[in-house]
Amino acid sequence: MASTSDILDDATIGLAGWIGHSRGMASAHRHLDLEINYLLSGTISYLVGGNVVTLPPQRFCLLWGGVPHQMVRSARAAEMIWITIPLTSVLRWGLPDQLIRTLLATGFVADAAPRNSDLDLLQQWLEDLPGYAEARGARPRNETAEGVILLEIEARLRRLAMGLPHLSEADQGSQSNSPTHSDNGLNAVEAMAQYIFRNFQNSISIAEIAQEAHLHPNYAMTIFRRHTGMTISQYLILQRVAHAQRRLATSDDAIHVIATDSGFGSVSRFYEAFQQHTGRSPRRFRMQMDAKSR
Repeated sequence: MASTSDILDDATIGLAGWIGHSRGMASAHRHLDLEINYLLSGTISYLVGGNVVTLPPQRFCLLWGGVPHQMVRSARAAEMIWITIPLTSVLRWGLPDQLIRTLLATGFVADAAPRNSDLDLLQQWLEDLPGYAEARGARPRNETAEGVILLEIEARLRRLAMGLPHLSEADQGSQSNSPTHSDNGLNAVEAMAQYIFRNFQNSISIAEIAQEAHLHPNYAMTIFRRHTGMTISQYLILQRVAHAQRRLATSDDAIHVIATDSGFGSVSRFYEAFQQHTGRSPRRFRMQMDAKSR
């Protein structure tokens, strides 16, 4: 069965769906898609941006893949449904600003309460997706089903947005586990990730990041890499590139302005990091996003 460690390596995944047991992630990932998560059983926690978010069971959850995210805790029996939707499709829908801003800023939104119809709806989308049907040896549905799925997803997201004023901070994924509890260093990693998420647009040092978790820089680097599979510096660059991707996809600002706003000290360093993490230049990335949105 597919897991997020198998499917979240590309710059974009597109309209696709999976159901299966989670095996966790070796390191943080990002992709240019909106991701629907629906936890069927077990427990799953993500490090999303700067917070550890535990998915509420049997609730419709949205995760924007452009925010670096990593599954950091998963019960062996945890089973869930994933649906990914291209960001270009989502932006074309003109969804309420509050929903889009929350997703692009925090990376995560959960519905306030379970809805009995969600599981049936998600299973229908899975059955109608040609790739999912073919993987299971079934005859793929008519290609027009993709358009129907997108219409239904848009309607479901609008219904989710209607309830946003009533969501608590915990429902919007802003809560984290108490940093006073040890959890084998994960809470210290979360504290550092939160600091990075809040300050990546500024010039920050590893010593400053470690201080946020009251750790010596060397030990901070050790436990951060142990839990995330990457160095603090790599995670910082990933946050900056992800922010730049958002800006390139959603604004007409000049590339040098976006480079500065994303925390890069020079345009040349920005181009180097962006090319390394996305496989294309910022200019080409913007052109491809513009072409897809037409």
